[in-house]
Amino acid sequence: MPARRSPSPAPPAPSAGTSSSSPSWQGWASSPTPPGRTRPSSASAAPTRSCRGGDDFAATVRRHHPEGVDGLVDAAVLDAAVLPAVKDGGTVVTVRGYRGDGTGRVRVAPIFVRDYVEAAAELDRLAELAGAERLTVRVAGELPASRAADAHHSLERHGVRGRFVLRFG
Repeated sequence: MPARRSPSPAPPAPSAGTSSSSPSWQGWASSPTPPGRTRPSSASAAPTRSCRGGDDFAATVRRHHPEGVDGLVDAAVLDAAVLPAVKDGGTVVTVRGYRGDGTGRVRVAPIFVRDYVEAAAELDRLAELAGAERLTVRVAGELPASRAADAHHSLERHGVRGRFVLRFG
């Protein structure tokens, strides 16, 4: 059995009081969402914009922020392709283990779902954020647990927007 790693360190938090009119921290997320969709922000959260992942992702970000962004969440698993979008000293959070290009120009913080399976406080906080509509949760569909294999097959085909919720009982 492989050794269990401790959870990856969290990326730096945006400055408190950041507003969309005068951002001190700007973040982007690569995702399969439509181009230009802006996610809601609040007075305590950094303005965040998402952009469809692809070959021109970094160029799209740099068109809006020529100096690059402070932080980026790579939910589309673009790996090295997102690095040029981030300014020197910025942070990229990855979701499938990508650890960077080795140059150290940007901090790459991989996170793993399996590291949080038993982290009740962190999972409760995510549920709280989702309930308050400060975290967008995209659900592709709901299936009985007996159809978990169908959910996996759908995800393997790619192009599924969101994740499946399995119902038990």
